[in-house]
Amino acid sequence: MIISDHQRVVPGCPCRGERGGGSLAMFEHARDHIDLYLALAGSRGGTVALGTIRQILSDLVRNELAAKPDAPSPDPIPRDLVVHYVVGAFMAVLTWWLDGGAELPPQRIDAMFRRLVAEGVNVACF
Repeated sequence: MIISDHQRVVPGCPCRGERGGGSLAMFEHARDHIDLYLALAGSRGGTVALGTIRQILSDLVRNELAAKPDAPSPDPIPRDLVVHYVVGAFMAVLTWWLDGGAELPPQRIDAMFRRLVAEGVNVACF
């Protein structure tokens, strides 16, 4: 499998040869604070908190991408689009998981998130 920049940028992505990593730590932290999330969900405070998390994650992903040289490509994907894609996917998985009561263990939801980012939606749905 060819590993692209958007796969490498995911903290803890298995293609980086690391175990755990940033995304797993985020899922573990969220699970530990699910009561706070559920109390804020649907409120203005929840919207502000999720927006802040999105901005922090965007900055982290953008900084990690900036540290990597551009891979030669006949049809490059703009880095800003990669940032939005990865962070949007993470936030979608995180909120889906928390809204469902975080029943899956953090390690499992992290593995599913990283698989979706690394392999794409075709693997999961088609």
